[in-house]
Amino acid sequence: TTTSPHGRLGMSPRLWHCGRRSFALLAAMLLAAGMFLARAWSSLSTSRGLLSAAATPAAAPAELVVAGSAAAWNAASAKSTPAPYVSAALSVSPITREPSTASTSHAELALTTESATTLVATASPTTLQATIPHTCRSKSPSPLSEKEAQHVCSLQCAARPLQSAVIIYLATGQGHVNALRDQVLPALWKYVLRTWAYPVVVFVPSKAMREYDPDSYRKSPDAEEVSRTLKKNTILPPGYDLTVAEFEQQFPESINWQPGWKSPCLKKTTTCYTGYLHMNQFFTKTMYEHPALARFSYYMRLDTDTKFTGAPAYDPFCVMHEAGFKFMYKERFVEGYPMNEGFMDWLDGYVKKNKLTPRDMGMWGGRANPHGRNKANYIMKGYAGLGSLDFFRSAEVQAVAKALNEDGRIYLNRWSDQTYYVQVFALFEPGSSVAKVQLPLCHKC
Repeated sequence: TTTSPHGRLGMSPRLWHCGRRSFALLAAMLLAAGMFLARAWSSLSTSRGLLSAAATPAAAPAELVVAGSAAAWNAASAKSTPAPYVSAALSVSPITREPSTASTSHAELALTTESATTLVATASPTTLQATIPHTCRSKSPSPLSEKEAQHVCSLQCAARPLQSAVIIYLATGQGHVNALRDQVLPALWKYVLRTWAYPVVVFVPSKAMREYDPDSYRKSPDAEEVSRTLKKNTILPPGYDLTVAEFEQQFPESINWQPGWKSPCLKKTTTCYTGYLHMNQFFTKTMYEHPALARFSYYMRLDTDTKFTGAPAYDPFCVMHEAGFKFMYKERFVEGYPMNEGFMDWLDGYVKKNKLTPRDMGMWGGRANPHGRNKANYIMKGYAGLGSLDFFRSAEVQAVAKALNEDGRIYLNRWSDQTYYVQVFALFEPGSSVAKVQLPLCHKC
């Protein structure tokens, strides 16, 4: 303290200015806190009013569900919905959709927010097209560019009809089931299914398969056990479209299999164990013939060591449909140590015998391409990928898959689905039908 010119005791100028600034800062903080509390109270009141309106008899039928869901789930499940999906200033607008052969039929009330909230409530169907924002509608019947497709399939357009699509896992051991239960399905729900509620199918070896090849599948859990585990212990809502389906397949006659058989390629790599070779048969042929997928047009295959780490910016199935893609890969590159000995010679022979002409010479690895030897070593990693089931179920592709598996070198030389995908699309489709997909996934985290 000092004595002022008027003889009174007072603060120094520096201390006075410091105190004045501190007071201004404190006042600003109190004002901001007041505004935050007022906004929070307003949001809470709006949300309560919305839920009350949904429960009113005069309102549209009844319950809050995730966009595209096949079942009406209790509004009580909304309490477990993470923060980005419970937003302030919710407003209701009726949205219903016309029947479509290419998409699942659901009826909804959209709850729109500034952050593109995708919670919806059920309603009776009339028409969707008039209520979808103009920028979210397909602009022509011909395929859109990839960029245009990503826009009309983005989160802002989540009220669009879902595609006829399914997400697939192969679980042959208890470790796979535990990963699905503890990490993979919870992340899938959190980041994908609560916005785009696509069905999920988990494939497991049948009892007959476990008895046929006990060396590979003796410890595999049965379908009922897996179904109980996943439906009881994951965060998927009750009644969610989750199917556990059994598969069966046999060794090709050409390898002269006997109990206790081991592949000769084990001398080259430890990944030639029989269970892995069964997987390559499954993903080149067996899966596409399975009746559990008969009702779908598209699939996403994810390994059980692969999980979502964030929300996709767009519905990848919608992008496939709008852009006309037949396959979308996460990674494509030249494999340093390819396990494809003899594969392109076999495929060249098949092409010559059946008088076929490859459609995509840029990726074709056969003799018809001067640079084909390098292309023959390309793979598309199998841990994540999307495909057209109609493509793989076509007669010409099924014929290739049948001949490939009867040859036997999937088991003898470890020819893989990763090599097969690159070349089967180069054979039957132009390069524009295959594209890279951008998804927030973590493989072997």
